[in-house]
Amino acid sequence: MLLTVEESRDSFLRFVVKVVNVVSGVLVAGHWGFTLTEWASTVLGKRRMKMSEGVLNGRVHERED
Repeated sequence: MLLTVEESRDSFLRFVVKVVNVVSGVLVAGHWGFTLTEWASTVLGKRRMKMSEGVLNGRVHERED
């Protein structure tokens, strides 16, 4: 039994379609990552605002020289 190796190439159009699919997948993944990090920073920012006393708490800040 012999092993036969055959080399073939896809057409240029098929290659371009594959490249466009890969690039669009990277763009979608990047957008999801950006959206999730923006959401996480918004949620964490709201939590930090609730923990802080705020500007109008009536207390005088002491200067540390």
